[in-house]
Amino acid sequence: MFAKTFRCLLHANLLIIVASMLMATNVYAQKHGIGVIKSCGPPVRVCDTNEDCDDGDACTDEECNDSLPDTYLCIFDAIYLDEAGDTILLNNARDIIATAGGDTTVNYPAITISDVEGNSRCTDSTLGLGFWIGPAGTEGDWILPCEMTEPDVGFSSVEFKSNTYEPTEADFLADSNLPDQGEVKWMDICDGDTSNGAESCDADWIEGDPVNCNCVDNPWSPGIASQSLVEGCVDLGTTECPEGNACQEPFCDESTGCGLDDVSDECPEGNACQEPFCDPATGCGLDDVSDECPETSSRPMRLATPFY
Repeated sequence: MFAKTFRCLLHANLLIIVASMLMATNVYAQKHGIGVIKSCGPPVRVCDTNEDCDDGDACTDEECNDSLPDTYLCIFDAIYLDEAGDTILLNNARDIIATAGGDTTVNYPAITISDVEGNSRCTDSTLGLGFWIGPAGTEGDWILPCEMTEPDVGFSSVEFKSNTYEPTEADFLADSNLPDQGEVKWMDICDGDTSNGAESCDADWIEGDPVNCNCVDNPWSPGIASQSLVEGCVDLGTTECPEGNACQEPFCDESTGCGLDDVSDECPEGNACQEPFCDPATGCGLDDVSDECPETSSRPMRLATPFY
């Protein structure tokens, strides 16, 4: 019984060892590249002037709320994710907006670099290619190309801003959420872990000269979001038509707008000896018309002589 149990345990242990060896040979290559995340700002209005808000009713007032932004604002970040610790070169960016009239592409340099984090640096906009400026810079200091390396802590990233497209009424009517895709073009310089035999790019890597490496542009890496749109119009209520004189009443017609009705004949009646009237300055009044009563005869009345 003991021998049988021992043989079973031995076979089981051998199976575990063989399985472990097989699992150990299933090694995946290191993953290279970046991730792109994206977000868009507060709702954007599509009206530009009060006339854009006219609903066709002459008796209501609307205005365009210009406290809301009228320009699309989205940002997208390229985030370092390379497992081999290679330097990643970012060399282009664009934003594709699905407008009512079809895709509209905003290309760099209309796309700007708005932030740099971690072990990332971009070309100094003043000094040009070969001069770098990192997180200490501010928007306007950075231009492409940019480099990202493995962060010491946190993450390494470069943030891009798209803030030029002005949505239209047609965009709003088609979809109140404007779909958008920010994209970044990048290449891997392969200067990190070279244990798999890959070589670093040579001195001409900026020109895209490949040497046993990925020193050419990869496909665009996308980040997707949408920009909320609002009409931006504010209903101010019913039009307040101007007053006329004391004998007129203001009114509003949906087609023609404000007007004035003559209400002189609506002045209240007085007693039997008064006639109502309306004065444009003072309004309704009553005239005494007693002297307009017809006169009676002043001759004495003759009595008829009776007949007997």
